[in-house]
Amino acid sequence: MNLITNKAGINRVTFYLHYKDLDDMLESMVNDMINEIEAILLEDESKSNRSDYVLTTLIRLLEYIASHAKVYKVLLVSKKIPVFTPKFIELMVKLILQNIDSHHHTHLTDKSTVSNVPKEITAWYGASALVGTVALWLGNDMPYSPHYLAAQIIKFNL
Repeated sequence: MNLITNKAGINRVTFYLHYKDLDDMLESMVNDMINEIEAILLEDESKSNRSDYVLTTLIRLLEYIASHAKVYKVLLVSKKIPVFTPKFIELMVKLILQNIDSHHHTHLTDKSTVSNVPKEITAWYGASALVGTVALWLGNDMPYSPHYLAAQIIKFNL
């Protein structure tokens, strides 16, 4: 605790005015990060057609993660903060389900309907694949640009 309060330039009393304990602080930080990611993913949805929107949104997300690579390596690669990955996957599942529901004529939805795969399973799979790909991309020191990686990920869904 002293290390955290010293680095933050606050005393323990100030810390405890804002948080119950370290887990509470961590939960708050993770929630803030998830909210930032959600804002990036929901930005400008109405301004473009679906395929352009998905690509540009994915590029924005990957650029954001790349610009904070040290933090996201700790969260997704080293897994030293295990609470982050499930929340990130949960956010992606929610957004994929919303996308499926709002775009009934997409290729992804058509595939799910044809093979009788429930949309929840489609969302679970898509979210896990995306988060896993991002983790491996970070773990391999981002050998591809965010734009290139986003374009390749999109190819899997068409």
